[in-house]
Amino acid sequence: GGIIVNDLIDMRMSKHRREIEARLESNLRRDRAKTTTLEISDFGMIEMTRQRMRPGLHKAHFMDCPHCHGAGEVRVPDAVAADILRRIALFFCHDRIARVEVVCSARVAGVFLSTRRNALHELEERSDKRVDIRISEAFAMDRVEVYAYDDRGADIELDRLPRVPVPRLADLPDNVVISDDDDGDDDVVDGGGHRRRRRRRKPAPADATAMALAGGFDDLPTPTANEPSVSELIRRSDAERETRRREDDVRKREEDARRREEDARKREEDARLRQEAARERQEAVRERQEAAAARAVERAAAREARDAERATRVEAGLDVADLDEADAADAAEEAALALEREQSGGHRGQGNRGEGDGEAGRGRRRRRRRGPS
Repeated sequence: GGIIVNDLIDMRMSKHRREIEARLESNLRRDRAKTTTLEISDFGMIEMTRQRMRPGLHKAHFMDCPHCHGAGEVRVPDAVAADILRRIALFFCHDRIARVEVVCSARVAGVFLSTRRNALHELEERSDKRVDIRISEAFAMDRVEVYAYDDRGADIELDRLPRVPVPRLADLPDNVVISDDDDGDDDVVDGGGHRRRRRRRKPAPADATAMALAGGFDDLPTPTANEPSVSELIRRSDAERETRRREDDVRKREEDARRREEDARKREEDARLRQEAARERQEAVRERQEAAAARAVERAAAREARDAERATRVEAGLDVADLDEADAADAAEEAALALEREQSGGHRGQGNRGEGDGEAGRGRRRRRRRGPS
């Protein structure tokens, strides 16, 4: 339903446009909804309006809020309490009602026991009847239920109560005498002319059984004019809670920053220890290299001495087996050192230990530095 625009392909001939309009009009006759169609424009578009026959998509998937009935607003607790006080005063106009029970949320009950407490107490004293406030956690803030009871405690259906007659101006007393005697005793004259003293029953104050199991709030101080309302107390509590939450967040951020600084210091200390260990390893490697180089020099000198000795013995026809054994021992020692360097994972930065410390190793290193010939 609503406004519909059909974008068609370009049609140069007006005959084709009329055929499309006729076909569309003939098909729309079978539609129960009321439709209005315009002619095809120069850009090949047909505009039409169609009556909505079914509920929209939003109405099909959503419903109004049961608390605010789609308005998006609810009454404040003080307004709800004032409305309930007016209803209670209307119910107290019936003689059958001796007690009224109000079931409401905790915030509305707090209004009854703070800013509206004096008005509720005056209503009880004026009507000589009792009001009980009961809290229900399942009730919404603006939901209130009222129950009425007679002297025997039986339920009274409020819907079946007779309508309260409106007092006429002629029936109202001309002068109203207000007595300051609060002793609670009234003099009543019976039919025989004798005076008897009747003690007025002191009505119990409004109580909230869910808030005080002892019943009544006589021990509470009398509210003053500058006493904050429950809504103000709630706002203050929310503000204090928000302040505490912000302080906790700041404290957590400071702790996180301090923890990050400690982690950074630990990482720096670990890096420093690793650097010291690396320097110690390099120093040990250098010492081993120096020792190996010194040992290689010694072996080379010993080999040259043995070569000279061998030449002398060969000329003299003497045995050179001990010299051959010494050469074999030096070769075995060099092979063992080379194998040890390969297994220990030596690299170029540590003196190219895999190249060997003899003449062959030094020759290979010189050729590599000169580059390919």
